[in-house]
Amino acid sequence: MPRTAREKSSGDIYHVMLRGINRQLIFQDEEDSEYFIEVLAQCSAVSGFGLYAYCLMGNHVHLLIHVKNEPLDKIMKRIGVRYVTWYNTKYERIGHLFQDRYKSEAINDNTYFMTVLRYILNNPVKARICKNSAEYSLSSASSYFNRNGITDTAFAEHISGRDSLLDFLRIALEDGNYRLKFKDDVTGENGVFDPGANTVGLSIEGIGKGNLSVTTMFFEMLKKAGIQTHYISADLENGTMDVKAAKTFGKGLEVICRYRAVRSFLRRYGAYVQEGDKLNAYVEATLKDDQRGDPLVTLEGLGALGIMSAAQFAKIKTSTQKITALVSNVLQRKGLELYDIKLEFGTDKTSKVMLIDEISSGNMRVYKGGKVMDPLDLTAALVSDS
Repeated sequence: MPRTAREKSSGDIYHVMLRGINRQLIFQDEEDSEYFIEVLAQCSAVSGFGLYAYCLMGNHVHLLIHVKNEPLDKIMKRIGVRYVTWYNTKYERIGHLFQDRYKSEAINDNTYFMTVLRYILNNPVKARICKNSAEYSLSSASSYFNRNGITDTAFAEHISGRDSLLDFLRIALEDGNYRLKFKDDVTGENGVFDPGANTVGLSIEGIGKGNLSVTTMFFEMLKKAGIQTHYISADLENGTMDVKAAKTFGKGLEVICRYRAVRSFLRRYGAYVQEGDKLNAYVEATLKDDQRGDPLVTLEGLGALGIMSAAQFAKIKTSTQKITALVSNVLQRKGLELYDIKLEFGTDKTSKVMLIDEISSGNMRVYKGGKVMDPLDLTAALVSDS
């Protein structure tokens, strides 16, 4: 099948994303990150492109680029070759480092430019690496807040003025809460959706706002049911959700509730179960660790690692089963069956356990007529007459 032609920007500005192949970390240490930033500066000088933003996130990179003298393909090839050559030499490896082609998105108006700029700089905030973008050293946030670094900030400042720009970029709200931006990414591998996967595998146009609609619907239901979440409010038009500040357990913990044996559960326990066997709201937890494949962790392990107490896990298990039952009931009324769901929990400023992240088509596996549903179809089914 021929490749889809890249969208052409009317203003030659693009949001570009590079990902490591097979969940490969592309920055193993601080030296790697610093060298990649140096490569951006070198290539900008040679190719003449404008760099409006960058953010390095372990296994992927976001760039906001203004193409001038060279086409985007040539710019990205220049950046990739320089960095991969150095990286492979340092780690005595051969072969590809980046996943397939880079992903690019055309930016055709100033409003969307500002939205993407804030999204890029606030990636580490959404990942709960830091509380505000200015604290993160591996992005161009310092160029905007401190007027240093390699980023060209003049264009963004021209659009809104410096003071308004800085207010716009701050994701932390005055009351200490946060604003999350929903994008069109879903987890999977090799372009195939899989809610159990550890990394983003593909993008589906429109899924971001759809997921926000679904998340808002479920969080409002949980609120009425008395289940604690970080949700405050949502702006469906702009694709954002305001949430309470939360502290994750360890470096992040995912809790899975399973109603049927499929995928990773079947791979682990296939000697004891058949595909599709019913499970009694089985709850298990994994540590968020892309490099180690999000390993399973036991209750005893959580305690030994100092991640959470037995009482906290008991609370999370009970909440997980209640939340899953609520979601399952909604799906059943639409003739759909929930096989499993992945949730995340944290604590608020008073150390109370609460559900965080989202509840959407991207973190559940739902079947209709014996076949797993596409996330876009599932989202459409959930928001219809909701």
